Amino acid sequence: MNVEFLGTGGYHPDAHRHTTCVLLPDRGLCIDAGSAFFRAPERLAAHGVTELDLVLTHAHLDHVMGLTFPLAHIERGTLTAVRIHGRREKLDAVREHLFACDLFPVLPPIYSWHPLPEKAAGTLPVADGLLHFREQVHPGGSLGLRFETGGKRFVFCTDTAPAPETAAFAADADLFVHECNFPDGWEDLATRTGHSTLSPVLDLARHARAQRTLLVHVSPDAADPADPVGLGEAHDPPPGAAVAVDGLRVTL
Repeated sequence: MNVEFLGTGGYHPDAHRHTTCVLLPDRGLCIDAGSAFFRAPERLAAHGVTELDLVLTHAHLDHVMGLTFPLAHIERGTLTAVRIHGRREKLDAVREHLFACDLFPVLPPIYSWHPLPEKAAGTLPVADGLLHFREQVHPGGSLGLRFETGGKRFVFCTDTAPAPETAAFAADADLFVHECNFPDGWEDLATRTGHSTLSPVLDLARHARAQRTLLVHVSPDAADPADPVGLGEAHDPPPGAAVAVDGLRVTL
């Protein structure tokens, strides 16, 4: 399983990071379509893949704006089908608002919309594997995801406050990816916006016994883009903990 981090920032893109988009190019599977989604078609083409299953964790703009980007690749035929999976109300919101005529008048004809089952947690067979999803704590809701294939386990949890049940969901993950929008000391803002600070995320990774932990959805307003959440100052970080950067590729 190859995991490529096309966008690792949150809220808005900056000179260092685009917003959330993670691609498994050899599987034709993508999580979220933030501003980094413009990078996905070329990465898929490099693997000879023209169809994509795209899973939306939620419909906030920094996670869906990229859906308006790939028209040129559609015209060239390098992208022939995009199956978009998510909560029904989120898919409806994207179609009604993002593709409203006054905002963006062209709904790509290769897009198809696939609502997930209406339950708090479930499993979707997709991309030659199983995608498990569960509700998370975030304004408007979001989904935590676990993709399993070939004996490997990849867990992706963004736009959420730290929750004890996440450790069980991510247990023994080969790769545990969790948002860390703020460093320690910003707990009040994190609580008000439904995001995470560093120490609770590292605690989750330890309890999950993750082989490797990567932090994403970091704030574009961080003083130090190289270490936006203060990981370098953390006491006893879990094995393989790092802040993900755009362009990072991981093989499991």
